[in-house]
Amino acid sequence: MHQARKGNILDLVRTPNLRRNTICMSFNWLVCSYCFYGVSQYVGQLSGNVFLNVAASASVTLVGTLLSIPLMKVMGRKTIIIVFNIVCAVCLLSLSFVSSGWLSITLASIGVVASFIVFVLVYLYCSELFPTVVRNAALGVSSMMARVGSMVAPFIVGLNEVAEWMPPIAFGVMPIIAAVLCFFLPETKGCHLMTTIEEGENFGKKSTAPVEAGVKSMETK
Repeated sequence: MHQARKGNILDLVRTPNLRRNTICMSFNWLVCSYCFYGVSQYVGQLSGNVFLNVAASASVTLVGTLLSIPLMKVMGRKTIIIVFNIVCAVCLLSLSFVSSGWLSITLASIGVVASFIVFVLVYLYCSELFPTVVRNAALGVSSMMARVGSMVAPFIVGLNEVAEWMPPIAFGVMPIIAAVLCFFLPETKGCHLMTTIEEGENFGKKSTAPVEAGVKSMETK
């Protein structure tokens, strides 16, 4: 067997299938970081005790961690990310109509939980979506985009001084776009990890069967 060629960061955008996966996955990383850190700061702008608001939104992240584990066992990675992006979007958009009281804190907390669950899943999904030779590059690019999202988030929170409805709208629209982009990605649950650029490019085009069969035949040799 010939040795698989080494990949680099340019291989993520050199072929159409991997390029699409890179763009969609990078945007999802940006959005989950943008919403998680942004809304975590935004709750301090809501009515009530600022310390209790922040403590409530922070404590619910534990719920997100505990929920993500069983969800990964019963649902696909793609499905979880789409569903919780939509949940996050609905809660955050609702904040533009309910900006005070316990309901606003509840909506913000649910939005934080949803974005945190997506944050947990994108690590796993990204690792399964890209072949071994470019997996570290894909994680690096995606993580960089997440840092961009966390840098932009505080400026969006500052829009509260212009109009109270602007931050919830700005935060709520992005998860909808991220959820739509996920429809262009293949499901990876139950599939073998890919090794080469060729496997990564072919994965999800029609079915995962050829990839799985190829891996199984390699294992039996």
